[in-house]
Amino acid sequence: MFNRLRTTVARTAFSARLSFSRTPRLSWLLGFPRRITPLTLVTIAFENALAIQVQADSLHRNLRDDFRYIVVDNSRTWAGRRSIAEICRLNGIEYRLLRRNPYTGRDPSFSHAEALNHSIRHLPRLAQSTVVGLLDHDAFLMESFSLFASLGVAAAYGRGQKWEGGPYLWPGLAFYRTDAFDLRNLDFRPVRGRGDTGARTCKAFTNWDEEVVLTTESTEELVAGGSTYMVERHGPWIHARSASGWRNTAHDPNGALLAVRRILLEL
Repeated sequence: MFNRLRTTVARTAFSARLSFSRTPRLSWLLGFPRRITPLTLVTIAFENALAIQVQADSLHRNLRDDFRYIVVDNSRTWAGRRSIAEICRLNGIEYRLLRRNPYTGRDPSFSHAEALNHSIRHLPRLAQSTVVGLLDHDAFLMESFSLFASLGVAAAYGRGQKWEGGPYLWPGLAFYRTDAFDLRNLDFRPVRGRGDTGARTCKAFTNWDEEVVLTTESTEELVAGGSTYMVERHGPWIHARSASGWRNTAHDPNGALLAVRRILLEL
């Protein structure tokens, strides 16, 4: 009896480890209906408010589809959380603070994956959108773009990756139709030593060539305007890389972000 009780308590503690900090919205308290948009974007933030500001700028300037935009904050410092929450408030972005991620500070890939897994299982009303998109916080839309025009009748759109288990979409630039995928069953944890974040989602695809529209082949290029910062380009999107600061400290993530923002302001 004692062993059974101890097992139950342990399972409860683990399941409760990740949670959103909940702040009721006035519309919810008053019972007003919420508008459902066909496209919901989810970004996992980590310590870098500038990345969220630049991403918001890029989406509002270039995304032609109506969209709901949610930032899930996986930061571990209160300074990072406060600055990201303020950027979200100023830009009208839904903000959710994720607490008690057991991998944060220990394993960046697993921390990000756990944040994604918790988000797609617990964010409200995701399944009511036609498409749910997952964006890295340093992924930016640099050209006029319609997700639905590019997606057509396909089930998914994004940047493809491969490992020995099969192809999958990198979860920093991945869009899924909710009638084709059960988001709650997607597992974004990497396969240690064998696959990047999102590798396990290869099991969700049954006919890759027919189900998925891929961005153009990835290339590396300098940010325009005389900058020395390299970014990855995926069609109309660019990935500035390492806005979380996990790369070598010689890399200056904010320098690349500021260079990208200057380009957006000139559009």
